[in-house]
Amino acid sequence: MSQVTYFVQGCPTCGRASQVRVEYLGQLVQCRHCGGEFTAVDDDEAAPLDVAAPLRANGDWLQKPR
Repeated sequence: MSQVTYFVQGCPTCGRASQVRVEYLGQLVQCRHCGGEFTAVDDDEAAPLDVAAPLRANGDWLQKPR
């Protein structure tokens, strides 16, 4: 089973912290809370979060715009 890795990025429109898959880095993503679109960047260069991290239960998920 493949493990997905995430990092946390705040939406520049609504400010809500969301988890972003590392494979979306540099791509346009959409906030599921407000619908705002922004480029996924890991400014903090912190260690990515594991899918089992507690934020998964509380965080919003981002999706690529359709």
